[in-house]
Amino acid sequence: MRKHLSNLLTLANLFCGCIAVVLLLRRPDYEKVALLSFVSLILDFFDGFLARLLNEKSQLGGELDSLADLVSFGLVPALIVFNFLEESTFIYPSFSLCKWSAFAIVLCSAWRLANFNLDKTQRHDFKGLATPANALFFTGISIVTPEHIGYNCWKFILSSPVLLFLMLFFSCILLVSKFPMFSLKFSSTLWSENFPRYIFLTLASLLFISLRLAAIPWVIVLYILLSLLYKKHLFTHL
Repeated sequence: MRKHLSNLLTLANLFCGCIAVVLLLRRPDYEKVALLSFVSLILDFFDGFLARLLNEKSQLGGELDSLADLVSFGLVPALIVFNFLEESTFIYPSFSLCKWSAFAIVLCSAWRLANFNLDKTQRHDFKGLATPANALFFTGISIVTPEHIGYNCWKFILSSPVLLFLMLFFSCILLVSKFPMFSLKFSSTLWSENFPRYIFLTLASLLFISLRLAAIPWVIVLYILLSLLYKKHLFTHL
């Protein structure tokens, strides 16, 4: 039983993803979907943590983790984008076929997860945008309200098929790219080894304090920009 504890957390992650899919296929309740995605994110973190703690890492666990992530962090954000694109076609009917492009997120997530399992160099840093981060971006957009950013801005973001398609396009590019991104795993507490993580956590906290839930998409954008700066060695003198 001990060796399957982390796998049970992975299956719980998958279960949350399945419930989120059902909610999105019915009358979408984005706040509940966001809560389920957040729970999936926590479970996804702790299944690996528990496997390392118990020294029970296995090939089965790695495969299960990818399958669960494909649903929770691949299919769920794809359905969110699909719903928004479908709603936008009521205003712009000429874009009716664009809604099917939302499932490119699932295809690119599957490609990334399979590649991650084969690439043993992605244990401390990542190549491309991790699927949980991508899912968090679109989940965050879905729960932003007019009170957070103003009615005109909110309406523009969620009803513009061109803007939605551009966000979809760039997210898919980042998922399958080899663009290096730092992980949030701390191997020590030293500033020299973790400065991008400390900077990110500090700025992300400030964003959440000032913007509350509306900060979620901006936190992911911040993560991408800091990864770019980190790659360009602009922090090497800090």
